[in-house]
Amino acid sequence: MPGRIASDVSMNASTRSPGHRRPALLPIVLACCLLPGVAQAQWSAVPSSANTESGNDALVRSEEGGELRIWLDVDSYLRASFRLEGGLARLDEAGCPTFQIDDTRPEDLSEPAHECSVDGTSAQVVLTQVSEGELDSRTLVRLMNGSRLGVRYRLAHAGYGAITFSLRGSKQALLRALGDQVQVREE
Repeated sequence: MPGRIASDVSMNASTRSPGHRRPALLPIVLACCLLPGVAQAQWSAVPSSANTESGNDALVRSEEGGELRIWLDVDSYLRASFRLEGGLARLDEAGCPTFQIDDTRPEDLSEPAHECSVDGTSAQVVLTQVSEGELDSRTLVRLMNGSRLGVRYRLAHAGYGAITFSLRGSKQALLRALGDQVQVREE
């Protein structure tokens, strides 16, 4: 039997045409492992956990242990909640995270207009407000059209942490979270 298997293998190799090559798997494996965002989660619209205008939140989770949820509340404020999941890391309650979309300048969310609150494992911030059925927000447009969002935050016991979220699917999820009554003004 062992002789037969060996002859079958050599026969299969000899019956291939001279120019035939097996596809190289190494480039495929490297692309899957090294390209940013390949294994990151996609945004989705999920039933809201709060009292919202549309009944939906836009949600994404990072493999690094973070969650970002965006929703439109009943008072027409577009809110974002960043949460650390698991682990021992705690947010410094005296500082609000910064958002950086792609290679744009980081946005400081600790300004009074953003109404940021931090409670140890999560931070909640007002991104903008709907006015006369329209949202005019450069940040929202960038979230919808960008490719990655970096969130940097101070840790409670000194130092900083950072998490990156893919923005793949963010536009569709954010539009569902906004509902049909809100128009987003593109820049």
